Amino acid sequence: MKLISFLGGADIYLGVVMITLLINRNHGIRQYLLYLLGSGVQKIGKSLFKQPRPYVFSESIIERATAPGYGLPSGHALIPTVFWTYLILNTKSQIFKIIGIPLSILIGISRVYLGVHSLFQVIAGWSCGIVLALGLFILEKKYDLSKRPTNK
Repeated sequence: MKLISFLGGADIYLGVVMITLLINRNHGIRQYLLYLLGSGVQKIGKSLFKQPRPYVFSESIIERATAPGYGLPSGHALIPTVFWTYLILNTKSQIFKIIGIPLSILIGISRVYLGVHSLFQVIAGWSCGIVLALGLFILEKKYDLSKRPTNK
């Protein structure tokens, strides 16, 4: 489960964003923007709600891993969800659905199993990720941002 949880870490998605920037600059910039927005929402949420991690407030939770700071929303749930949701919305390829949906779910479940997040904290992360990806997708369509030229 720790390996699955690791796949939701920020370093993984920053690496993917860097590779995407080399392949498709426009798409890479949008992915980086989503990463920054997701990280910002996560930090604001944790600062605002100050909800402790489950192993802190419940003796029945088995602490299989530790994580610093507060737990709401789960960044490990938020970042992969925003990343995969955006790809699913913007491509016709079924591979992103086949990989992204189960992976995002497994990462969230791994965080609950490890005791570093409650199910509510993970669901909040998933929800924030979906809302951010949908928000950017709707803005792109409304203002036709995907068609604008960029400097190469």
